[in-house]
Amino acid sequence: MTTAGDLMVIRPRRLELPVWLVALGLILRWLWRGLWWCVRHPVTVGLVVAGVLLYREFGRVGLIVPLVMASAVSAVWRWKHEASW
Repeated sequence: MTTAGDLMVIRPRRLELPVWLVALGLILRWLWRGLWWCVRHPVTVGLVVAGVLLYREFGRVGLIVPLVMASAVSAVWRWKHEASW
């Protein structure tokens, strides 16, 4: 007859990694996820890059003028041909 004291508990050996290796793995994973997001959303990335370039080249005006122009074109489009807008 066996009792609970007779049973041997075998646990798997714990894998201990250095902190720098865990940090490196996390950084690489985050970089990969960011790159994958950029590949999956090229229009958004393109608009952000264009906005940054316009801001660097022309300052605040480089962001305001294209937005005002796009709004004006959209307003005229809706006014002239509301069915397709």
